[in-house]
Amino acid sequence: MVDDHEENLRVLAGILGPQGYDLMPAATGLQVFERLAGRVPDLILLDVVLPDIDGLEVCRRLKANPEWSDIPVIFLSAADDKAVVVGALESGGVDYISKPFNQSELLTRVRTHLALKRTRDDLALLAADKDELLKVMAHDFKNQLSGVLMSAKLLLDREECASLPERSLKLLRNVGESSERMMGFLKSFLANQGARQQILKVRKVDLEEMIDICVREVEPIAAVKGTRISREMGNG
Repeated sequence: MVDDHEENLRVLAGILGPQGYDLMPAATGLQVFERLAGRVPDLILLDVVLPDIDGLEVCRRLKANPEWSDIPVIFLSAADDKAVVVGALESGGVDYISKPFNQSELLTRVRTHLALKRTRDDLALLAADKDELLKVMAHDFKNQLSGVLMSAKLLLDREECASLPERSLKLLRNVGESSERMMGFLKSFLANQGARQQILKVRKVDLEEMIDICVREVEPIAAVKGTRISREMGNG
């Protein structure tokens, strides 16, 4: 709770205290950052007008700091000016409550934004767990794939391999090529695992070569089913 009028802090404490909330009062903008050095709250009730730094600037500084940017800020003000409300929300506030406080309205908004904060925190934890699981699975898959790739290369390098039927050689080469492409994908995935946003790199490819690769991979399956694959490429 941030308000430079002691009476307002008492009113807020009288409304929120009985609900079991752990309160940290502050009377100035600078005191906000002093309090945050010791403990990060789940929600901040912030007066617009303060004696040192106004509430809008306090909110902007909070949102600029990664450690505090996720704290929801509800603005408090006796001003009924729409420009003040808009400025408060544009600075990063999630809500705006007019003074004098209506107890039911205050409690409802506080509960709502605390519930939203908990939901966001839970989703962030789930996302982190998912990323960690994917990373572990990718590492394990990479290790298994390395064995497949190495086996395919060793078999192709053996002298006895030259006596194999052409169809068997083709299948063996397909295993090696597919394993190499999958290994490249896994290495790229693991390298970008820490990034929140994957940056797609656009590059030119030989379309005919890509089609040949796809055809080679599915030809063995098609042959088993008695299906023949043909391709045609236009001049355009």
